[in-house]
Amino acid sequence: MKEYRWQLGAYFVEKDDFIDAIRSCGVHNGRKLKLWKNDKRRISVKCYVSQGKCPWYAYCGYMSTQRTWQLRKIVDMHTCTREFKIGLVTSKWLSGRLEKSMKTNPDMKMTNLHNKFCKKYNIGVSRARTSRAKAMATTNIEGSYKQQYERLYDYAEELLRANPGSTVKINVEPNQDQTIFKRIYVCLKACKDNFLSCRPIIHLDGCFLKGKYGGELLTIIGRYANDQMCPLAFAVVEVENKESWTFFLELLIEDLGGGGFCSRCTFMSDQQKGLLPVLQSLLPDVDQHYCVRHIYSNFRKKFPGLNLRQLLWKAAVSTTPEAWEHWSRSRFTGRPACDTLVNNIFEGFNSVILDAREKPIISMLEEIQMYLMNSWSGMQIFQITHTSIIVEKYVVDVEKRECTCRKWTITGIPCCHALTAMRTSTPDIQPPPKRVLPGRPRKKRRPESWEQRKDDTQIGQKGIPKKCSICREVRHRRPNYPQANQQQPQEGTPHQKPVPDQEPTSHQEATLHPTQGSQITEQTQPDQTTTAI
Repeated sequence: MKEYRWQLGAYFVEKDDFIDAIRSCGVHNGRKLKLWKNDKRRISVKCYVSQGKCPWYAYCGYMSTQRTWQLRKIVDMHTCTREFKIGLVTSKWLSGRLEKSMKTNPDMKMTNLHNKFCKKYNIGVSRARTSRAKAMATTNIEGSYKQQYERLYDYAEELLRANPGSTVKINVEPNQDQTIFKRIYVCLKACKDNFLSCRPIIHLDGCFLKGKYGGELLTIIGRYANDQMCPLAFAVVEVENKESWTFFLELLIEDLGGGGFCSRCTFMSDQQKGLLPVLQSLLPDVDQHYCVRHIYSNFRKKFPGLNLRQLLWKAAVSTTPEAWEHWSRSRFTGRPACDTLVNNIFEGFNSVILDAREKPIISMLEEIQMYLMNSWSGMQIFQITHTSIIVEKYVVDVEKRECTCRKWTITGIPCCHALTAMRTSTPDIQPPPKRVLPGRPRKKRRPESWEQRKDDTQIGQKGIPKKCSICREVRHRRPNYPQANQQQPQEGTPHQKPVPDQEPTSHQEATLHPTQGSQITEQTQPDQTTTAI
């Protein structure tokens, strides 16, 4: 919009609508507009670019008879110059302008949003304000982290209603007058039925959540006959330990038909914390496979080198039972009908839910569920969003399916008041306490030192011995060079690298270097030192 024109006598439903129009006018025209008077009955605005000498003025008053606000006076003329720093541009106002861009492109970076806004309106906005505006816009689109924890019971009830036969378990921890979230387990009925046609091998892994309150997502994935992944169940837990794995695996064994059926399956894992003793206690005779890539990560710490790495993989891919353990193919049984050596199927699943791990808990669970549904229904996605402001009171009778607004009676569809009454009576769940870890917050996985980077052109320098740039020895570095600390160069003398010890000659001639002014080297004997004048 190049020009922003006012119409005398215009009406505004709320006072905030007029203030938002003032902000938009100041941004589009590049003027420093300031609220001179702001109370319950009136609002007056002036332009303060030329120290208040600009004649631009606007006055909006409240009309008690109509309960609206009206623009009663406007002097739409500026004698000042354009400004690029507008104080009325707040993060809240900016977030409303960014929501459309965030909906079409949720993965847009903050730098691109900042450059796009500055280029569109031709004003200066700090990156910190743009970052706060992006966070507000994301909250308006995805929902608040805390509010989604409060609706977790409602989400579980709706999930069970829409998917009969599914399993949803929520584990909370009472704390004084509040209920703190601890864990949630989800296993859809379709996932249980799908596993009957999969290979009898189960992959287990976990990944960190990148949201505000952290946590970990534990996932169990099966494998189709064509080696595609089949997610079975997932759980959000506070941390990966023995207690959380026990909670997860006990429910999984119950959903899959008990310990007898699960004992005939093969479990493959990365030897996570607390997982091995839980499997041994719940399924003592179960067949376990370990990921060779993670075994090599631990093996390389004590036995580095390319030759040992090749020998390790040679032992892993061997199919003859000589002296290899159950992590190699020689110890594999034919029961799982799968010869995979690594747990990389989780890398593919984690890449699918990479963006979902940053969202609030219900949005994350819903996105995982939609991913599972897409693989069955063929990308048929439907989404309905409804927002309403209730200013009056209504009476809802859920058993009779009636509401005093009569929308439910007329249409047969529950109205927004009925949906509010259908909420569960359990207390709202509060989010877990936020864990502040030391160091800078990280969202990317920390690669091993031997792994290649994304461009596949270099590997990490960890483990490579560093040499001194002076003497080329490994025991120290240049700042800790021993002779440099003993013989400090005098002030005004250029620093020179030390020369290896040589036998001094019996006769040394004094030389004069033109580039060094009057610096002279005196003749010395073998047992004397050389001094500079």
